[in-house]
Amino acid sequence: MASCYYHSRNKASHICRECQRDICDSCVILVEGEPFCQLCWDQQISHIHNLQKVQQEIHREIPWQRWRDIGAIKAFFETAGLVVFQPVLFFSHLPSGKEIASPLIFAVICIMFFWFPMNVFYIKFIFPAALQNFSPEQSASVPSESGQSSADMQQGVVQWMKSISNFEILTMPFNFILSNIFLASLLQHFLITFFRGKEGYIATFQIRCYAMIAQSLLLIPFIGIFLAEFGSLFVCLRGFQVVQKLPFSKALCAALAPIMISFLAFPAIW
Repeated sequence: MASCYYHSRNKASHICRECQRDICDSCVILVEGEPFCQLCWDQQISHIHNLQKVQQEIHREIPWQRWRDIGAIKAFFETAGLVVFQPVLFFSHLPSGKEIASPLIFAVICIMFFWFPMNVFYIKFIFPAALQNFSPEQSASVPSESGQSSADMQQGVVQWMKSISNFEILTMPFNFILSNIFLASLLQHFLITFFRGKEGYIATFQIRCYAMIAQSLLLIPFIGIFLAEFGSLFVCLRGFQVVQKLPFSKALCAALAPIMISFLAFPAIW
């Protein structure tokens, strides 16, 4: 019979779960039937305390979670800076599984202040003017699959944009929130579940909400349309890697899903 590592005169009766040393009855600590030596158990306690401190710091690291204390404007821009420039740090502090209202409010602000006004501006002014200035002679002889020429389709798009009612414009943000947050996060989480992600739907929903900060890139004329999509893709990708613990390929697949669905549905809409 082996002797206790800490008490050489005592016979060992257990083996420490962590360090695998022989220990006796006088120095063993049984936790749910598992034996620990005093040194290893002290390390476990220290680790638990450190985790608790980290969790407390996490809530202080996300400014938007305490916007009432530091002010909404400051909290918004500090959070936006973390999401854009330090996404790994930000999502490692995400209180997944707990918050729905705060991330959704953050997303609504992004949509109402960036996406909505810029889309109205493009639909009502930029796109119709650009299409009308495009030379119809160059495309009149190119028929589409439906038999219409490109010029006819061009004019149809212009007329459709001009015919959008004020009511339709006012409902655009609600439709965007429904499709690009709720439905998109459901689609993404379906794939994340298939890929065995570590967190539930709320975590995916939060990531999708904070990814809406990419809509601020719409403020950049023309190229901002593409930058906003790539920005949203990048934020979701990093979020799924950090929070859902997915490898790059699977996180990219989940992040791309809403964009691919929109791309495939676009011809059917027109």
